[in-house]
Amino acid sequence: MRKKLLQSKLQQEGIQLKPQLRYFKIFDAKGGDEFIRRVTASGQISLSTLVINFVDILTHQRSQSDILQQISPDESAFRSLVKSWFTHSVLFEILKIIANRSAIVVLTSDHGSTLCNRPSRAYGNRDTSTSLRFKFGTKLRADQAVHVDRPREYKLPAETPAKNYILAKEDYYFVYPNQFNEYTRQFRGGFQHGGISMGEMILPVITMIPRK
Repeated sequence: MRKKLLQSKLQQEGIQLKPQLRYFKIFDAKGGDEFIRRVTASGQISLSTLVINFVDILTHQRSQSDILQQISPDESAFRSLVKSWFTHSVLFEILKIIANRSAIVVLTSDHGSTLCNRPSRAYGNRDTSTSLRFKFGTKLRADQAVHVDRPREYKLPAETPAKNYILAKEDYYFVYPNQFNEYTRQFRGGFQHGGISMGEMILPVITMIPRK
């Protein structure tokens, strides 16, 4: 889907790439090694998009892993853990290879995240989405949330007039009243995204040009 959206944007801007766009998504070290092999063996590259999924996986797994919670008990420790991973990662090796080829790199993220420690009871029907920081459905309500009852005004999908959204504030996460205590314990202390916080909504973008 992301590749199609990028191709559509290039077409809208009238940009024709030769050779064509290359799109890769890396989930593990094996995928990184494969990307390095292709880049090393290839000739000219016009635009290559690389998606690294490790940090996203780490943020979601943290709340379900006692070891990860002990290693990264707070945001500062989590950033230190990610930095340690990066300095030994295949991503760092890829950036070195790209720099040697005098290519420009634009580095960004599709979303941020926030450490969630407080549950908020959410109410809705069975068709409600399952996300912890935002939900969409019908007749949704929750405490500590921004309620969006007219999604079209916010450029959000609104297939039916009854569709509405709730967005978690601060460090809250949504939990259904059923088995409230169990799910509160399960998801407390996890890094989540989709709500209303600066860490989730303001994304870093950096353009890196190799030194001559």
